[in-house]
Amino acid sequence: MSKSKLYTAVFLMCIAVAFTSCKAGNQRLFLYQTDPEVRALVENNHPTYPDARFIVFSDPHYFAPELGTQGSAFEDYLRQDRKMLREGPEIFNAFVDDIKNVTADFVILCGDMTKDGELESHRQVAGLLAAVEQTGKKVYVVPGNHDVNNGVAQSFSGDTASRVANVDPQEFKNIYKNFGYSEAIAADDNSLSYIVEPAPGLWVFALDSCRYRENAADGPPITDGKFYDATLGWIEQMLIKAIQQNKAVIGCMHHGVREHFPSNEKYFGDYLLDEFEPISKMFAAYGMRFVFTGHYHAQDITGKTWNSGLPDHFLFDIETGSLATYPVPWRKVSISDQKMNIESHQITAIASHPDDFLDFAYHFVLNGMTDIINAKLAGYGVSKKDQELLTPQISLAYVTHLQGDEQKPDHYLDFTGVSPLGVLVGEVEGDLVRGWYTDLPPKDNDLVINMSTGVVD
Repeated sequence: MSKSKLYTAVFLMCIAVAFTSCKAGNQRLFLYQTDPEVRALVENNHPTYPDARFIVFSDPHYFAPELGTQGSAFEDYLRQDRKMLREGPEIFNAFVDDIKNVTADFVILCGDMTKDGELESHRQVAGLLAAVEQTGKKVYVVPGNHDVNNGVAQSFSGDTASRVANVDPQEFKNIYKNFGYSEAIAADDNSLSYIVEPAPGLWVFALDSCRYRENAADGPPITDGKFYDATLGWIEQMLIKAIQQNKAVIGCMHHGVREHFPSNEKYFGDYLLDEFEPISKMFAAYGMRFVFTGHYHAQDITGKTWNSGLPDHFLFDIETGSLATYPVPWRKVSISDQKMNIESHQITAIASHPDDFLDFAYHFVLNGMTDIINAKLAGYGVSKKDQELLTPQISLAYVTHLQGDEQKPDHYLDFTGVSPLGVLVGEVEGDLVRGWYTDLPPKDNDLVINMSTGVVD
């Protein structure tokens, strides 16, 4: 290994670290911190949750088959992605079939309905959600970063990718008017956020955390999430109103409001909400203790308790994995006697893979990460030989995190046969690999939470 290669690798890694995002600001103050009357209201808030049963799923990334799923252009796209786009319609139909006989009052979809916001894909998703409602369950949606004003909405034919119609915020609202917007008891004028009351005494805050108004007309969507000031003010005012009206609240949104593994913010900060620390603390202060999220495609739940002097000041970020990515999950949630019972389920068969779907899905994402990881390692100057040794291990760590309930291995990375440069890069990236293998409490897939105290059974 030459010194020039070593210096180049170190320089590139330093640049990468220098540009990692930092979101957990602590400067913003909310009314419960500055207004004595609001503080008193919060201190005396002890929400009683009514019984409810609902289903949560996220990130189907549906791609209308008519837009083209054959040819070299589509295959080139798949090589730099990790989603089962070709199988997406079969998976969505299998999901609808799976839940049709499940007893539930409503269904929450935490965004990224479509591959890249194609109008036709949205229309077909709305048709599938209508089929869900025909089973007697109301559906409530929030947008994901891929869904609105997406400048890379495309169709594929042979070796050509072509732009197709996408949707703006009003079109999104019109397409999904029957899935939350027409039943809203309150709506934010500055975003696609709204509130519904699916059970007497329970408000569901369906929150729009996406930055589509900033998207370039001909570029990819912004991955990062934030609440603009006007929307954040509306959220706080509605949380105050919920307390005043003795309503229990839960939330749903696309972006995470808590880190889901150590170094989550460092390496993948754009999968978290900007200012997630003070905002999640504010949510919990007003009694929004349970927020259902998506975006990162993992089955993962994390909790936080603050010693703030407020009663039962805690929050759980309940992230649900993607229907387009292993482990192809959905969640069944039951609230009864002030306890939340969370069960995780998987799509186990689709029309084209009736017997081996989960194995197919597992290897699809495991192998699909290969090109992505190799490209990153190559950017640091890592040789192909070292890539062959390191990439499968890094990919396995990622898929392990997607499944949830991770178990720490004896060794995060085995450097046997890896060159000094590869070891150097691997040690730096090892921080991320260790994070993926570290399961922050509580459990991720099946658990019971005391909604009054935050204690996990």
